[in-house]
This record gives sequence, structure tokens and C-alpha cells, in this order.
Amino acid sequence: MQINGSIDYDFAEQFQLAITKAIASSCHFMHADGTKPDRQSIDLTISTSYFNTDLGYTVEGHIDLQLKTVINPTVINNILKYPLKIKNYNELIGKRRNPKYLFVMIIPDNKKMWMHEFNNGIFLPYKYYWINLEGFPPSNNKTSVTINIPIHQELTRESLMKMLEYAIEGKTL
Repeated sequence: MQINGSIDYDFAEQFQLAITKAIASSCHFMHADGTKPDRQSIDLTISTSYFNTDLGYTVEGHIDLQLKTVINPTVINNILKYPLKIKNYNELIGKRRNPKYLFVMIIPDNKKMWMHEFNNGIFLPYKYYWINLEGFPPSNNKTSVTINIPIHQELTRESLMKMLEYAIEGKTL
């Protein structure tokens, strides 16, 4: 649904959740929606658990995600500039047991362009980026902080698998 020429972000959020869950599932990871109401900036948790034959026991890893969607983004010198609400920023910069990442998805402004169907499959024209804000400094801003995400930090199956590998080791990307 478009309201006054803009995207209804409730539907964009559902689209992003579906894509993120599909990527996680294709990596054989589990996922769980964040708690409601959202008071911790966690929209989704992705986890893995498997028996490590080298170690002789089961290992686990979890990452928490804050998901954001944008249309017509600002990209300058291969840096995606995303205005993140100060509340979310403050909840993403601290150290925690489970790594917490910000995932930003760029989608077309026309919802009819979100998915293309073909005889041999579908095409989903989106770009997806991630950043870990752990260790970023507190901000004195009152409303938002512009986050600079290098566009080489594209979310892919490979980058998601690496995030979970690091989480198992108690590290972050």
C-alpha cells in the first residue's frame, strides 16, 4: 500500500523480515522474531546449533538484528548514509553477550517492483547492507545519528554465515 506517494513501512518491514528469514533458512539457521513490544531494538534473532565433531560437543551462536528499510538512499563515495533514530543507536552501540547488527535494506519505491515473477523463478530487486555499531561512541544528538555503512558490507549468505561463525567464537564482525 502506498500512502500519499510513499511506501507503507509496515509492509516494507514484513517484506524485509521475509527476505531475512529466507536468507537465514538457506544457511540452515534458525530464526525467531524479537519480543513485542520492541524495547531492545531487536527485530529478529538468528541462531545456529550443531555438534562439532572436532570439539566433541554442541556449539551455539546467536545474533540479534535491528532491521531498517529505505527507499531512495543517500550513497556518497560508496558509503550508504542512514539516519538512525537515537533510541536505536543507543541500543546498538553497547557490548553484549549476543552480537547485535543493524541491517539496512534498500527497496524500490514502487511496491509492484518488490518481486518479479518468471517461468523459472522469482527475482527480488533489493540491496541489503549491515553494520556492527558495537563500540561506537555515545551521541549528544537528540533525534538521530547518521550511520555510514560501506557498500562493500553487503548482506549475503556468506556474510551471514561469517557473523554466526564469529558469534560461536564470542566475537563480532
